[in-house]
Amino acid sequence: MAKNKVQYGLAAEKLAAEYLRLAGLDIQETNIRTGRGEIDLVARLGRLWVFVEVRSRWSDDGISPIDSIGADKRRRVRRAVEDYLECTGLGPDADIRIDVVAITLGPGSALIEHLEDAL
Repeated sequence: MAKNKVQYGLAAEKLAAEYLRLAGLDIQETNIRTGRGEIDLVARLGRLWVFVEVRSRWSDDGISPIDSIGADKRRRVRRAVEDYLECTGLGPDADIRIDVVAITLGPGSALIEHLEDAL
């Protein structure tokens, strides 16, 4: 895989979606854009709505995918989730969780970490 940010970002989101499917989550939507941010994956686990931020980095970047999530990004994800809940009619009382799937890419490999309720 070439070190093209868009290409490996999309590949990482596909890997994350497949990982979550295997973990029992039902992927509902991908790449949702709202007026205040973006949600990479929206999934369901029973009655629980799971919003997922996917972060990926190359193993030789020196920065872990988790450490690359700053306060501004956390705020944008939370606001995008609020927008999604409002636009879909789920409302503020919906049972939700915001997770992070961190993927460290290496030559021919990928390390996947799933952090529940991370944001």
